[in-house]
Amino acid sequence: MGTIFQSVTTSFSGSGTQPAIANFPDGTNITGATVVLQAINGTYGSNKDHMMRDIQLEISDISWSGPQVKWNVTYKLDDNSGHDMTGYVVAAVIAITG
Repeated sequence: MGTIFQSVTTSFSGSGTQPAIANFPDGTNITGATVVLQAINGTYGSNKDHMMRDIQLEISDISWSGPQVKWNVTYKLDDNSGHDMTGYVVAAVIAITG
């Protein structure tokens, strides 16, 4: 039994849900895993005249099979004016092998 780690970056524009995946080396047998938020970055680009009203981030539906860990990243970014923020979320994947 061992523990392996990987960071995975998921890009976004606006609000929504995206699937994410960590691929470990072939032959890796993952028997358990968790995914935690490592970092988030967002920008309105050159238009800097926005106040952030609401930021929500959720990592859910974590599953694993063979050498892969999968999950969903859901984000909501609201400035109360309908502008879309772009950026990325970095997740840290911690997997148990056995």
